[in-house]
Amino acid sequence: MIRIVRSSGFFLSSAVTIGIGIMLLEIIATPIASLFWTLILVPIFFGSLVLRSRLWLSAYRRSIDRNLVYLVTALALIPLGIVIFVLFTVYASMQTVLLSLSEYAGVSYLIVIAAVWSIYSLMELLCVYKLFGKSFLPIGLLIASIALIDLSIVFALRLYVYLLPSAMFLLSLTTAVIGAELVLGKEKINLG
Repeated sequence: MIRIVRSSGFFLSSAVTIGIGIMLLEIIATPIASLFWTLILVPIFFGSLVLRSRLWLSAYRRSIDRNLVYLVTALALIPLGIVIFVLFTVYASMQTVLLSLSEYAGVSYLIVIAAVWSIYSLMELLCVYKLFGKSFLPIGLLIASIALIDLSIVFALRLYVYLLPSAMFLLSLTTAVIGAELVLGKEKINLG
């Protein structure tokens, strides 16, 4: 039961990412898609931040060398998540018309959001690397999904509109695998 609770932040994060991917596919399919149902994702998003932050804090306390990467990630994850949420909410509230998804590529506001998201994703990437080791398969998948999401937001959406939802589904798969590995106890540190 403790392992399931410990990994639940990654499973919740995976669910949020799937929801975002589905929302993006709806925007591609029709310009009059309702985004109201995505409000369900908000508490799940914040719940995943809290649970993942607690995991990294536990890893810091249990690591022999008291690695600061875990502590910094644990402390920064929630504030950075809140910043992303606020920035995105402000940006979304300014949009009076839902454009084609390709029109959002290269928008400076979204690039800033992607940069903040990338910072906390890379922090978690370092933690996952330290927790599982370099032979861990999702490290490569996590790097690929971070790169694809950033690439999409900067300019690739104009070239291939399905790249961003595809990257979201890849990220969702990766975070679910990390959660599953935590349930199975594959980490190098005994998290208690």
